[in-house]
Amino acid sequence: LSEIGHISTAFQRTRVNARDAIFAQTPDAIQANIDKLAARRAEIDELAASFEKTILSADMKAAFDELTASRMEFRAAMDKVLVLAKENKDAEALALIAENGEAGIASRAVQDNIDKVVKMKTEDAKAKADNNNKRADETVLVTMIVIVIVMALSVILGLLISSIIARPIRKSVHMIQEMSMGHFSGRLHMDTKDEIGQMARA
Repeated sequence: LSEIGHISTAFQRTRVNARDAIFAQTPDAIQANIDKLAARRAEIDELAASFEKTILSADMKAAFDELTASRMEFRAAMDKVLVLAKENKDAEALALIAENGEAGIASRAVQDNIDKVVKMKTEDAKAKADNNNKRADETVLVTMIVIVIVMALSVILGLLISSIIARPIRKSVHMIQEMSMGHFSGRLHMDTKDEIGQMARA
């Protein structure tokens, strides 16, 4: 998007350079403004080539092609203006760059196409941002669900393990309480092979 912004700025400067060339009084001043305009054109060409490499959609490619075509029409009209400026035919040159002149109409077409590309790029960026936000929300939701499931499994597993450990201990405590009341006839039946099972067999 920044490349299109720079293209728009450089494009506006080419118009200023052309106007300055028309109003310049000496051949050197005219040529200096023409040279500035040529530098701006080169800058626009470089930015456009860089932007074109980033185009992914057919719609954006079509809009960019329209922009390129309108730039070429504007360039041809501006070349006529510059020739008139060199020949000091200021009135004719000004008529070409006027709003209803050939260069003025071509200029408006370029600006309209720049605005169209900017709008499309902005809408595309918004759509991508919305899509990224949606994916982020989905990821957060899935993560939360996984966390809840893992926590539930942890609690269930913890209860199961504590039950496995506590049941023989409760039986042993009950047997010891019976023995303390003088009931020695009972037997503690446990099949575990851990320390509690050893104690029960003893």
